[in-house]
Amino acid sequence: MKYNVLDLTMARSRGNIHRIDDNKKMYRLKCRWIGHHIFKLLVRSKSTREFRLIHSPIKAQGNVRYEFGKYFIRNNASKMVDCLCIQNNTKRLRKLWSISAIPRWEDQAVIKDSASMHNHQEHIDKGYGKPYLLVLRANSRLERYDLNTGAPLESLRLFNDTKFNEISQDPERGWLILKSVIHTRPTDSAPSDLLLRFLICKIAPMKMLYHIPIRRSDLEVGTQTVCISNGLLIVQGRRGSIKLYSLDVILDSATESNSRDNIAPNIKILGLGPCLFAINAFQHSLQINESPWIYIKKDSDFECSVKRIVDHKLLGRVNLRSTIDPERVTFLSDDTGRIVAYGKAMQIFKADTEEFRLYEVSNLTEKALFGSECRVQEFSRSGRKLKKIKIEQEEAEEFYRLDYEDELDILGIVSTKEIYQEDDDAVSSIVTFVKEVRLLEGKALGEIRRIPVEQMIQRPGTEVVGETSLMLDLDFVSIKVRSGARSTIYVYQLCEITDKVR
Repeated sequence: MKYNVLDLTMARSRGNIHRIDDNKKMYRLKCRWIGHHIFKLLVRSKSTREFRLIHSPIKAQGNVRYEFGKYFIRNNASKMVDCLCIQNNTKRLRKLWSISAIPRWEDQAVIKDSASMHNHQEHIDKGYGKPYLLVLRANSRLERYDLNTGAPLESLRLFNDTKFNEISQDPERGWLILKSVIHTRPTDSAPSDLLLRFLICKIAPMKMLYHIPIRRSDLEVGTQTVCISNGLLIVQGRRGSIKLYSLDVILDSATESNSRDNIAPNIKILGLGPCLFAINAFQHSLQINESPWIYIKKDSDFECSVKRIVDHKLLGRVNLRSTIDPERVTFLSDDTGRIVAYGKAMQIFKADTEEFRLYEVSNLTEKALFGSECRVQEFSRSGRKLKKIKIEQEEAEEFYRLDYEDELDILGIVSTKEIYQEDDDAVSSIVTFVKEVRLLEGKALGEIRRIPVEQMIQRPGTEVVGETSLMLDLDFVSIKVRSGARSTIYVYQLCEITDKVR
């Protein structure tokens, strides 16, 4: 056959999607597995390859989004959103295109694979045969752009002047779900019964399917917000109340009528049907895992509990050590059902649903990760001399963030430290010190390699809250430090030791 393993794996970077018949489907899956296995071997090759910083730090105002090998950065000077590409083995960041940031981007999404449309030449000609970008704008329009060129492909007018600010996907149904802002009640008029609206669109070809207004009279008293996910209507009420209803049952019992704009039929909800699941969680914090069927519920600022869904039996609790930077408790994004708690510590747990217990699999917290002294800036921007900060070994307290690369089954952990600089007995600046990134085996948790970072990002002392995140994507490692309205990003790529980064 005329397929090449590396060509198949690089198709993801180019955005190409190969059309194959059923006889070649298994061959393609096998080639994809071999390609990912080759990538994993390359990541392990310490003697011949290393991760290198491929670009000077990306500094931008606001949040920076990453999807499908591309960064989307708002340029406040030009009022444009720039797309930077890190793929195609160029070992540098390349600017692909710019799109106007006005009207404001409320949300965005990249549709990677609308596979059901590949065999229709009409839809392929309209750009559905390869990844594309969806932009939800503040003027109530949904726009579609070519991901590689930024060329406009399609634009849809949404419901009147209603502001929609969230995009989510339901791949099983081929749906796009647009959620509006919560409708406020005017103080000088009668209270409005409308809570918010949903627009459900077909992904490919893009068209409106349903317009679902959610009214307060259809819900319990005290309902705060509603969302749609995985075929469920999720209702959040008072005191952390969460209730799940089947969207299919709701649509089957609802009535349809033509909308004024004829963009989609109006759905009038006649009943929510039986409640599938109900629980109370602190700050509506609830996570559900399918294999095994368990959930994580936040009980307070200091504690989370893990329980079985079928009978709500307690499997174990995870204590949170800090309310300033609380440990985050979530499911790992693999198929093991393991639970990770990270923040000031890094622990991985496994739930045993038969013996009703939660036990620790691994503690990845490292002690004395930082040296006895970190050299930070000694002068402020105005030229005043700052006090040198010395960090004693016992005071070196790390913060951990992680990411999971599902294609290579690799777990990444980044360690950071917050350093406070004082000037005239007041905190004048805060320095985030990023030490290194550890790459571990996803299942066995054995160490693959360490990537030295040794970077410092400084912010004013008034910006107390900072956020560090890690992103793994095949042979790329990205570290983002966000504080206030600014983001700083470091991008590392796996290179041969003899290669030169441009």
